[in-house]
Amino acid sequence: EGARLADVAWFELFADETLDALIEEALEENIDLRTLGRVLEARARLGISRAGLFPNTFATLDSTLSPTERDDTSHALGVGLSWEIDVFGKLRRTREAAEAELLASEDGARRHRHAREQRQRHLLRHP
Repeated sequence: EGARLADVAWFELFADETLDALIEEALEENIDLRTLGRVLEARARLGISRAGLFPNTFATLDSTLSPTERDDTSHALGVGLSWEIDVFGKLRRTREAAEAELLASEDGARRHRHAREQRQRHLLRHP
């Protein structure tokens, strides 16, 4: 029984081996980009989790004109500092989880790269 048209990949309709190979390579590269994206996202999360270990600073500046007096202007400057004390380990555990996520995503990228290299070696030996 012949394959239905809906079950065939669109690029296989052209019956062109070169086109098939190029599209397969592009799809494989897309997986590499997704793997890299996961690693970069994990690195960003680690950076964000480390930010909680440092104090937060902020400043405000306010200027108000009095509606009744022309030369009556008031100015206010505010400066603040806050720091979350990690009594129960929330910040530390968040950082540890982010580090573990980064290590796992880097390991996944290494495994993916290794599998791809093995596949390419196999294809070179057995064309």
